[in-house]
Amino acid sequence: MQPICVTARLLEGLVVRHPIHLDALLDGAYCAREGLLIAPAKLGDVQVHPLPLQRSACGQFWLCSVGEYVPAERELRYKNRRAPWVEYARLGSDKIRRVQINFGANKSYRVPYEFTIPDGGIMRWWAMGEPDQVLGLLHVCHYIGKFRTSGKGRVAKWEVEPCETWDGFPTWRDGTPLRNMPVQQGAVGALLRCESPYWMREGRVPCLAPALP
Repeated sequence: MQPICVTARLLEGLVVRHPIHLDALLDGAYCAREGLLIAPAKLGDVQVHPLPLQRSACGQFWLCSVGEYVPAERELRYKNRRAPWVEYARLGSDKIRRVQINFGANKSYRVPYEFTIPDGGIMRWWAMGEPDQVLGLLHVCHYIGKFRTSGKGRVAKWEVEPCETWDGFPTWRDGTPLRNMPVQQGAVGALLRCESPYWMREGRVPCLAPALP
């Protein structure tokens, strides 16, 4: 294991609602490569997969950061879905008298989201890991962030290189956490998970978390 810098060069922008942990990307890539379920039904089904990263001394998390980037531009966009009521009227039978478009399977919506373009199209992570194995897993990740199925967050190239360290590398910098960091019971912190899958409610502990740029 050695200090590494992981760089994603994006073709466009991406949608980020929560910080993107490097171990979450690698865990998803490992599951995709091995044909494993990535969405466990309950906490007891969560498996710690062998990632090419170093574990912390306490064993609670991997030594890696969330993705860092400098927003060059932000844009408010909308995710739209229109109920096909015209097609219903054209193709449906005379028995169709009414179609509900405000709830259920035919619900229409217009949901706002923030589209971010990083400066230079670059997002970086820091970690203690094995460069070649990390790069091999990341080649499975072609998109990052939200709304990947609609083309957001497409990655043009992954780069993994050795890097210099600092005091607290790679989880702290200047007293600021670079990933979800567990704190002592009773301390001020949000209830979050310390390892993938981060979206699960089970297994959350008081943590200090990095903020989005």
